[in-house]
Amino acid sequence: MKREIKFDNLRGFAMLLIVFCHFLQQNQFIDDFAFNYTYKFIYLFHLPLLVFVSGYLSKATPESGVKAFRNILIPYFIFEAMWMAYLYLLQGRIPVNPFFLPEVGLWYLLSLYFWRLFLPTATRIKYVFGLSILLALYVGVLNFTAGFLSISRTVCFFPIFLLGFYFHQYRD
Repeated sequence: MKREIKFDNLRGFAMLLIVFCHFLQQNQFIDDFAFNYTYKFIYLFHLPLLVFVSGYLSKATPESGVKAFRNILIPYFIFEAMWMAYLYLLQGRIPVNPFFLPEVGLWYLLSLYFWRLFLPTATRIKYVFGLSILLALYVGVLNFTAGFLSISRTVCFFPIFLLGFYFHQYRD
């Protein structure tokens, strides 16, 4: 497998921006005028960039579902269990509906699993990109407050994931 260093670096850059934005959000820097606008500017593209690169680096093969299960869903369950242990040890509580309501940033792993699981099927659907945009717009106007299985984020970011996947296909 030939690594594409530029896209690995781009993915790392997007992750650093996400960590930086979370740092700003969790600290008092967000109240400062310059940091507030920096935060809002970075928030416009940092997650779409990561989703795009994830789509770019994905492949639609028959074994994609098995690989996604092994490489993404199992780590999701492990990290979610570790987070539950952390919350129990530090705060004495266990989250409501563990594993079904992803904690912290673990929603991304769950969404990535669903994207990669559905990708081989999605590539066989005519006009899937346009349909995914329409579905994302529809889900965007619904009120998903619970975050169950990160469905709303999964659906809303799926067109960007597909864009990355198709960008790679057209680039070759």
